[in-house]
Amino acid sequence: MNVYDSIKSRRTVRRFKQESIDREYITKMIDAARVSPSAGNMQSLKYAIIDSFDERKAIFPHVKYAGYINDWNPEFDETPPCFIAVLNDTNIRRTNSYTECDAGIAMMAISLVCVEMGLDSCILGAIDKEEITRVLEIKPEYEILYLVGVGKSDQSNAQIDNSDSVKYVMDELKNFTVPKRRIEDIIVYRNER
Repeated sequence: MNVYDSIKSRRTVRRFKQESIDREYITKMIDAARVSPSAGNMQSLKYAIIDSFDERKAIFPHVKYAGYINDWNPEFDETPPCFIAVLNDTNIRRTNSYTECDAGIAMMAISLVCVEMGLDSCILGAIDKEEITRVLEIKPEYEILYLVGVGKSDQSNAQIDNSDSVKYVMDELKNFTVPKRRIEDIIVYRNER
């Protein structure tokens, strides 16, 4: 599959099968993030693998999976069998907009490697960073930025072009429909000379 098709086929998954992910696969995902572009080539991002039952259970109450669906969060047995915590090493660079950009690039690299491996992902920013840091005993110099949930999907997702709303919806079977702005709505045409 080429890169364009990988990007077009990638979906955010919020309900996962409980099948463990081989550490070799997780290492490959992190390696792709490692060699991704970094502002000033500072490479301040670090990664923590969270795949034990106990650690996943401990962070479960501190993660929100679908911000637009106020009254729903998956059951624990629907959550990712593995998380990759994206951390910023503040000894290398204080967290700033460059760090956020680096994190976005790294998480997309992780997500695309998931597609290549037949896996799915969910980038999670609605997390209680302080509690997760405490529960996982992450050293103070490593600031948690995001979690990336990784596993095999246990839901279906549909994507629709829509310029009216960006809010995804969940049906009675817990499947999601995700609107994306239309291509003609996002290209800005400048005055041509």
